[in-house]
Amino acid sequence: MAKKRNRLRDVLEEKGYKQSQVADLCGIKRDRFRKIVGNHVEIIGWELTTIADILECEERSLYEPDQIDVKTFTEHEDDLAFDNLSVGRWQAALVAEDEESCFWLRQGYKQQENIDITPAYVRVGLNEGRILLGRAVEHIGSLPEDEENKGVLSNQIISVIRDGHDEDRKLSRFQLDLTFSGDRGLVALYVQSKKVAVILQGRRQELPKGTCVYLQNNDKIELPNKKTLRLECRRL
Repeated sequence: MAKKRNRLRDVLEEKGYKQSQVADLCGIKRDRFRKIVGNHVEIIGWELTTIADILECEERSLYEPDQIDVKTFTEHEDDLAFDNLSVGRWQAALVAEDEESCFWLRQGYKQQENIDITPAYVRVGLNEGRILLGRAVEHIGSLPEDEENKGVLSNQIISVIRDGHDEDRKLSRFQLDLTFSGDRGLVALYVQSKKVAVILQGRRQELPKGTCVYLQNNDKIELPNKKTLRLECRRL
């Protein structure tokens, strides 16, 4: 596969930044940053997220169109077990139940769609199909009917970030790629960037970037910003 070429040099010039200045702000060694700008090495995941944050731009804008790879769980279907799946008609939701997670989701959820808020929990219903979750995924994803937006095709976008809360930035701009089928009582999860932890049937495990798992009813997702979401699946 040909190496993806970035347009970071152009972006730096457009925004009036010096290479050394951005390298220091990003925590990247100046020599490596120089190689990145010169397209001698590829930008790795955390570098891409950090550079985009510092330059206040979308990650995809650092590449020429169609050069940024977005992998989904479907590329790893052979690694996933399909035994004992519950066939029928289901609805699914992500539920925040502890105080901190409820406050984060209630105050930061940008789309404010399919949301149910009570004193005890905050629930976001999931659409069937592909769901993108992160702190700024609205700048990356596009819905199928949005022909002008050339982002990653999705059926639902869940962007969560609160103004003035620096801890929310621990969540990646594009953190999780979820897929929900209403015919089965589970959700496929693909970790796009930064590791997350999941609690599957009571057992906790950490998932690095690129990992795919299936979540069932009451399984939990522990995000990098220390917020927890429980998957709720109900048969219709």
